[in-house]
Amino acid sequence: MSDNTLTNENLFIAFQALEQLSGKEAPILVSHKIARMMLKIRPEFELLQTIRQGIVNKYAVKDEQGNIITTKDVNGNEVPTSTDQKALDAEWKKLMDGTITVDVGSLSVTEFGENFEVLPVFLEILMKAGLLIE
Repeated sequence: MSDNTLTNENLFIAFQALEQLSGKEAPILVSHKIARMMLKIRPEFELLQTIRQGIVNKYAVKDEQGNIITTKDVNGNEVPTSTDQKALDAEWKKLMDGTITVDVGSLSVTEFGENFEVLPVFLEILMKAGLLIE
């Protein structure tokens, strides 16, 4: 395995892509590598999730019981209503722009084999993060 320097944003997105890949039937060695990669970056992903929740809580509009009030976005997803969306976005961007070096290694496209079906977007995400090489 080798060290990879990732932005927090790439780590955040790559972890989710790896989760999607881990649910697919892949050659055993690829499945093992994906599981090891996830194991290595999961603590950082969970830390980012915790910090994200703190940022949301800081700016969220809450009801009388302290529950976060949500609205639907343009895609129909429930999103927290914010007291200052600009400040929330700025803090999130600052966090996502940070970098971390992790000993996570990489996968090769050829390791997946010809019959492995995966959405190209997941491969692109992993390539951008430096976790997948051609």
